[in-house]
Amino acid sequence: MAVLLAACTSVPTPPAPPATTAPEPAVRMPAQADANALSAFEQQHRQKAVQAAAQGRWADAQAAWDVVLVLRPQDAEASMRRREAVAAAADGVAERLPRARLAQRKGDLEGASRLYLEVLALDPWHAEAAAALRAIESERIRRSRSIAASRGLAYRAPPAPAPAPMPAAGAVRSDVEHAAMLSRQGEVDAAIALLQPVATARRSDPAARALMADLYVQQADRLAATDRAAAISALENSLRFAPGHPVATRQLRALRQADERKQTPMTRPKQ
Repeated sequence: MAVLLAACTSVPTPPAPPATTAPEPAVRMPAQADANALSAFEQQHRQKAVQAAAQGRWADAQAAWDVVLVLRPQDAEASMRRREAVAAAADGVAERLPRARLAQRKGDLEGASRLYLEVLALDPWHAEAAAALRAIESERIRRSRSIAASRGLAYRAPPAPAPAPMPAAGAVRSDVEHAAMLSRQGEVDAAIALLQPVATARRSDPAARALMADLYVQQADRLAATDRAAAISALENSLRFAPGHPVATRQLRALRQADERKQTPMTRPKQ
């Protein structure tokens, strides 16, 4: 009996737990790296927008805020700053356009060209300014051809990008983000190829055009030391996407002046 009672009151030994494997170390996922890259890209364009507004480059400020709003559509501050840039650009156009018309009527092509370029720097889609500049540029091309012929050189106009169909808004945002990440990885040519259909569409996205202009400046920086003609072409493309782009304008002027100095024959001093 005592043996039976002892057997009833004894606690059975629990089974041993199954062997467990050690947890795998945390691995940084590609999504995290992409998020960090997009955050840095967003901050970069916020700074560009603030700097452009401080310098009175309202179209550049608007384009930079457009990039921010692609990434954060509900950002109230970015929306407000963009509206301020649009209003300031409109005021600048209203002040410069009558002066440009007057200069053109008086035959002051240089003054008219400068003012029309300022109008396009504020409003890249201004039809009247673009048409007036085409007329002025036709005369300049005629003179350039005459000078080139006298020097035995062939005049070559840079190719204009062909318009492409407008992609869907979601695809635009995806392509802009992808192109931004490619450029941060040093793949500038790949970023340009990816963004070309979006930026050259008939109703192209402002954020895509702003990024495309920056990409062409980066491409020109890489080419300037080895292929000056290609660098000049890249800067001209940059200005097609963002007329008045300060860096592209400055670098293009410097490269052209350097080429002119090379082509101008040196005169020997009189004995």
